[in-house]
Amino acid sequence: MRDIVVPKQNQARHEEKVCKLINKYFDMLLVHSDPNFIRLEETFSRVNDLNCQVHYTGYVAQKVPRVDCETRTKIQEKKPLILVSVGGGRFGHELLECIVKTAPILKESLPHQIQTFTEKLRFKASPFRDKKSSSEPILFFLRRGNY
Repeated sequence: MRDIVVPKQNQARHEEKVCKLINKYFDMLLVHSDPNFIRLEETFSRVNDLNCQVHYTGYVAQKVPRVDCETRTKIQEKKPLILVSVGGGRFGHELLECIVKTAPILKESLPHQIQTFTEKLRFKASPFRDKKSSSEPILFFLRRGNY
């Protein structure tokens, strides 16, 4: 299960359905997250109604890929980096639109660079589609960040 459950229009009915299915078919629920970052019960109120163990796996990560010279240069720039990661869900375009609108406002007070990573967006006419973005090594950019 994902760490953050997206709210549904009828959340109570959705959670009831999820509890019934999990209780009927599963012995253990694996939550792909770190409970020190976010706990499942923060976005799914019926955790205590589950009749199985809930186990946090940590975040699942891929092996760090090799990085080309162009990407390495971007990573090593001194400007602050705004890293935007958008999944394939229906709200990704809203986040990208906010970034596009905000970048010019920040430009004067905080010169920066923006790097976006997207899954396949479901909008054929989207101005944000970039075939290269999904294959670039996001892990190298994450390592550069100041947390």
